[in-house]
Amino acid sequence: MVILHNKVSIGPAEDKSALAAGTSRKQLIQERIRELRENTDFISTLLESLVGYAIIAADFDGNIISFNEGARQIYGYAPEEVIGEQSIDIFFPREFVEAGKLQQIVNELMEKGLFSCEGEKVRKNGERFPAQILFTLTKDKSSKIVGFIEIVEDLTERKRIEKRLWDSMSNFHKVINDNPDSIIITNRQGIVRYVNPAAESLFCRKSEDFTGEQFGFPITSNGMTEVDIIRQAGDIVIAEMRVAETMWYDEISCLISLRDITERKRAEEKLRESEERYRDLFENANDLIQSVKPDGHFLYVNRAWRMALGYSEEEIPNLILWDIIHRDNLAHCQSIFQRVISGEKVSSIETVFLAKDGRSIIVEGDASCQFESNKVVLTRGIFRDVTERKHAQQARERLSQQLQAQVSELETFSYGIAHDLRSPLVSIEGFSRLLREDIQNQKVENVQEDIRLLESGVRRMRNFLNSTLEYSRAGQLVNQASKISFGKIAKELVTEFAEQLRSIGAAVSLADKFPRVYADKVRI
Repeated sequence: MVILHNKVSIGPAEDKSALAAGTSRKQLIQERIRELRENTDFISTLLESLVGYAIIAADFDGNIISFNEGARQIYGYAPEEVIGEQSIDIFFPREFVEAGKLQQIVNELMEKGLFSCEGEKVRKNGERFPAQILFTLTKDKSSKIVGFIEIVEDLTERKRIEKRLWDSMSNFHKVINDNPDSIIITNRQGIVRYVNPAAESLFCRKSEDFTGEQFGFPITSNGMTEVDIIRQAGDIVIAEMRVAETMWYDEISCLISLRDITERKRAEEKLRESEERYRDLFENANDLIQSVKPDGHFLYVNRAWRMALGYSEEEIPNLILWDIIHRDNLAHCQSIFQRVISGEKVSSIETVFLAKDGRSIIVEGDASCQFESNKVVLTRGIFRDVTERKHAQQARERLSQQLQAQVSELETFSYGIAHDLRSPLVSIEGFSRLLREDIQNQKVENVQEDIRLLESGVRRMRNFLNSTLEYSRAGQLVNQASKISFGKIAKELVTEFAEQLRSIGAAVSLADKFPRVYADKVRI
């Protein structure tokens, strides 16, 4: 049996007999080292490249027979300082052994063949450090217990990291504890690990009612989802739920963020209802209403628009604004459109729409744009179909122009009548004077000629009055034009004004030939 500090002994009884027979302790240790090296291969398997671990092999008396490079780095002892020595302080602090705790380790080691724990170790310079400790028995090829191995991992750096992690977790805990959003942390199976005060308020439940319980909603990491939370009072709260993976005290967990959007959803519902009412107003309005995207594609048109232009609802998404603008108005409308999408409200727009069947529709109205996040999302135009009004106005203008022309024609005609009536009257007056003179002078031979000339003037006046009467009956002031002899007209005029010409001593000579003209004879 081996005795460690006269407290705990392990090992076969024959070794005790060898000591009694006079074999020295040093000789016995050397013999055990030789036997271990001959009968086991733990040296090659445990010491190779494991500088991060202290690997110490001891016989069953606690004498160190192997001390690797990792052990030298961790403990600070050189191998020659400890090999062959029974240094229990390397295995456990002295107060640990004196407290009788070593026996528990030996019992479990003998029962199970290994023992693992986390404890404290002491370096050569007296510094204590945390360590992960593993004891395992070693046996020779005949399964005889020949000693044990201790493997030690220095946990100083890990503990330092764990402390930093703990401090970080404390800060993390404070952040989520003070977060205005509701935060619930669960493990991957959905078991609640933590609930912040905001979540308690959202659910109207205490954190102890959550902890250890299954979270009541499916946990997915597919962005944002909306959930309805039914509270104990029966009221329903709508929340946006987002899920992210996090670490919670060395456990991969789910961080569930819940934001109360009940008021926002109510406001959105009211807005939707309001938009539906406005849409109904737009849809049933008599004006032509259109919404156009910045790229010119139609987004929405109302019923009056569709009926006026003859397009169906299915055809609207395939139309662009320029498809319905008359080519004569295209450049003007494109200029207005650019002004509108730059933020200007344009009023009193007048243009011509083209219906599906090619009809022209004259409209007038206003246009403006709608912004979202400082970006134009659509332009809206409200127009009135003024085609009939414009046509009536144009008809009035034409009638007014015709009336003005007729008035002007009447003035001209009246002047012509006055002029043309004066000529035969002057002739009649002149010939009457000649007739009176010839009668007084008893120039009987001239009386017949005077009477003929008077009758001629009377006939011309009668013909002129008849022509004028015919024009008035026909409702026109201009007779149909025809080809007439200008020479004949000239001869008639010379005859008509013969007395005036004679009275002033004038003579008129006529050409042998005159051209024929295309004109209204009476007016000429």
